Amino acid sequence: MDSLLAFERWVLHVKWVLSYLSFFYLPLHFFFYFFFFLDLVRPFLDLVRPHFLFFVFIFRIVINSTPECFDVEL
Repeated sequence: MDSLLAFERWVLHVKWVLSYLSFFYLPLHFFFYFFFFLDLVRPFLDLVRPHFLFFVFIFRIVINSTPECFDVEL
């Protein structure tokens, strides 16, 4: 009877450890792979980012330079 109780306690302990790992370890696992993927993609982002920011900057200049008299109210 004592061995059965010890086995049940051991199973409960294993279930608790697995639930702890699934709650805390899996998000860390996800962030590790996410940042690994980001490190792989970052050089390509550096190639694209300056051009995109340049177009956004030009767009803001054009929008801010248009006079208010061209605004059409509906």
